[in-house]
Amino acid sequence: MHRSAMDFSVTIACVCGTIFAGVAGGEARATPAAHDSPSPMVAIADDYLATLARMQPEFGTAEDLPGTDHGTLTDNTGPGIARWRAYEDRVLAQLRAVPAGSLRSESDRVLYGVLRDELERSAGVRVCRLELWGVASYVNGWQASLTDLARVQPVGSDALRAAALRRATAIPRFIDNEIVLLRQEPQTREKRRADPADANASYRKSAKQPAKTGRYLSKKI
Repeated sequence: MHRSAMDFSVTIACVCGTIFAGVAGGEARATPAAHDSPSPMVAIADDYLATLARMQPEFGTAEDLPGTDHGTLTDNTGPGIARWRAYEDRVLAQLRAVPAGSLRSESDRVLYGVLRDELERSAGVRVCRLELWGVASYVNGWQASLTDLARVQPVGSDALRAAALRRATAIPRFIDNEIVLLRQEPQTREKRRADPADANASYRKSAKQPAKTGRYLSKKI
């Protein structure tokens, strides 16, 4: 999922980041020799966090992740959203291919469970097409998310201040992309109404039928 109109998974992803860092770091301190070579699960989780910070730099800024470009914003275009989802799908496929018996350490099991839950939630909510109407959310809309981002934007050096200016100049394009997505929502809604194969068609059909109250059933009898 893009930061301002993506699904609710970003909040969960922040929790994931905390758990990943805490569990992996804690075990590393307890048994440093065991982590000379990271486990495959830790490698998957590390790659997920690094990619999340790169493709959704607002998250990297908020979590103060090393290597984050504090001068960019998430690519909230249609192709940008598709690229992130394709990455999520690849990681989820990796996790599903992990043999259950291979997760021998507690940290690996926690990483596996939290990350798989996050990715499956994110994939499951895509049907809602939240990216098309995120502006309606006073919690996750750009008007809220960019304000929150400004509060944590680092400006403690010349390089960071220059990055903050780059990010500020990227906001108009980000908002323009939001407008493009928002204009797609009515078209998508009309297409779904006209599509008999739409997953919501049966619900809409039943919703038009009268409720089967006692009075209704007595007439049938």
